This record gives sequence, C-alpha cells and structure tokens, in this order.
Amino acid sequence: MALFGGNKVQLEEGLMERIKAHIAEAGFSSVEEFVQFCIEKELKSRRAAEEAVLADRLKGLGYLE
Repeated sequence: MALFGGNKVQLEEGLMERIKAHIAEAGFSSVEEFVQFCIEKELKSRRAAEEAVLADRLKGLGYLE
C-alpha cells in the first residue's frame, strides 16, 4: 500500500536532496515516511491551535472556566 494512496507529490530538487541527507540520520527509512511524519505533525499542530482558539471563545462566552 502506498503511503499517499497512489498520489504523487513533486518536490523541488534541492529540497529532495536535503530530505535525503536528513532521513538516514533522523531514523526514517524513506522520503515518503519522512514526508508523512512532517505532514501529520503539522496537522496535529494546527488542530491543537484551532482547539485552543475554540476554548478561548467558549471561555469568553462563559461556557468554560
């Protein structure tokens, strides 16, 4: 099973070379594994930020203390 469901992502050659140089020392087995890790990390970060904004709104409305 492909990590990207058969979809392909094109990256600039310079970025691809930097990723390839980084993955071995960072413990990743492939470029795909590294890219998937980075995307998941970013999405989790964005979700946490969105949840914090929502919590602040609910506190402002008096629903949360």
